[in-house]
Amino acid sequence: MEDELNKEVEEYLKMVEHEKPSPKMPMMFSPRLQLKYFPTTSPTSNQFLD
Repeated sequence: MEDELNKEVEEYLKMVEHEKPSPKMPMMFSPRLQLKYFPTTSPTSNQFLD
């Protein structure tokens, strides 16, 4: 399960490298990823990279 999460995160990071998502854009990954990496309602790239 942990590997699965890491894979999703890697894909998301690759996507972000090519195209910076706007804050209004909905998150592109599953709720469990949001809970793990974005515990707040307004996630930032800083939180993600922490």
